[in-house]
Amino acid sequence: MLAVAHASGREDEGIVLVIAAAMPTGTSDTLQTITLSGIPDGAFLNAGTENADGSWSISVDQLTGLILTPPADYSGVININVTATSVAGISVTQALDATVIAVTDQPSLTVSDAVVDVVLAPDEGEEIEGGKGDDEIVGTDGSDEIDGGKGDDIIFGSAEAAGEDPEPEVLDEPQAVSLDINAALTDVDGSETLSLEISGVPTGASLNLGLPGEDGSWLLAGANLSSLDTLELTLPDGFVREDFSLSVKATSVELESGEMSTIDAALNVSFETTETQGDVIFGGKGDDQIFAGAGDDVLDGGHGDDYLSGGAGDDTLIGDKGDDELSGGAGADELGGGKGDDIIGGGAGDDVIDGDAGDDIIDGGTGDDVLRGGSGDDTFVFKAGDGNDFILDLSEKEELRFDGPEFSQEDLTVTDNGDHTATLTFGQGTDVSVTINHDADDIGDSYSVTQDGDSIVVSFDDDL
Repeated sequence: MLAVAHASGREDEGIVLVIAAAMPTGTSDTLQTITLSGIPDGAFLNAGTENADGSWSISVDQLTGLILTPPADYSGVININVTATSVAGISVTQALDATVIAVTDQPSLTVSDAVVDVVLAPDEGEEIEGGKGDDEIVGTDGSDEIDGGKGDDIIFGSAEAAGEDPEPEVLDEPQAVSLDINAALTDVDGSETLSLEISGVPTGASLNLGLPGEDGSWLLAGANLSSLDTLELTLPDGFVREDFSLSVKATSVELESGEMSTIDAALNVSFETTETQGDVIFGGKGDDQIFAGAGDDVLDGGHGDDYLSGGAGDDTLIGDKGDDELSGGAGADELGGGKGDDIIGGGAGDDVIDGDAGDDIIDGGTGDDVLRGGSGDDTFVFKAGDGNDFILDLSEKEELRFDGPEFSQEDLTVTDNGDHTATLTFGQGTDVSVTINHDADDIGDSYSVTQDGDSIVVSFDDDL
């Protein structure tokens, strides 16, 4: 006697097989084997032995709790033949159908943030002269030439540099940005479809693939998905250059059941602006204050004790005569103190600083800076995180000052590099190194170290 029952289960899950086998009452024959054939490649049972022809042999004791695991991502009907064979060679076969119900698998989705590169050509600015007297001058948003003239002037390269609310920055022409989106089905047996929805597309913007919806979202499906490597978002002329985020949703749909599975990701779009030219500002005579703002600016303090601030951009700051204070700000700046006892700060970026004549205080700031003190007794200032700086000249009475509790005298290491340079480091946690030129026979005998509050001061005994 052999009895089977129809079996069913969900995709990628085990299916219980109900099989009962026994010899008729009163017979002396006994069951020897039970064989299951028709089990597809990739499927397996939790009991029994798989034979060379793909069938499985099972004992009567193994029928209880017998489970079939279908192939990965398989859905449909598995037609199994169950054959019971006695010791006497009598066989009985029954058909057992196992239905595998399709289940939607979550698709894969990866995105990378996008950057819109905006290169601003210089707008034609104005020529502005302050004349005699103490002037306050505010330049335009273009590339101005400003001469403060005589007097103690305050000069701003633009309204934004003066602290005024700037006009919204907009694109002056349509601009396309590539979107890095990868979406795919994880179930590749053909039973599912994939679609992609991108929402948060700004008003007036468009994609080169897919169709727009009424709510501003875009739907991509079918052949569009095979061209995702060409996907672009075009922003319109006049678009305000403010960062925004797109919401990306991939959806897989099981064709048989209509069941869906989704996965979401956020794609951030930011703007990176490069200005090709800035202002040229000359302070003239007097104690001037000059604030350049954005752009690659040229600032010359002229005579007097001036304050120069380069702001963003790769600026050139010239203190000229007087005890000046120069602040490079962000960007790879070139700063020259000129004559006088100057205070020079490079700010962020890989700067080149020349103190020139006078007893200057030079702080390269963050970035890998090249520093020259020039004539005079100069002090070079460093803080944790300042990067890898190079000092071109050092003389007796000049000091290297390391400010902050991160520095200790015990951690200082001076390494002779063997090429007439030596490097000062303080170990982990400081993220700063200073390389100097030297001609000393033994660099270890040429310097001394003192503690000054939270600062370590390194001074050299002879001109190097």
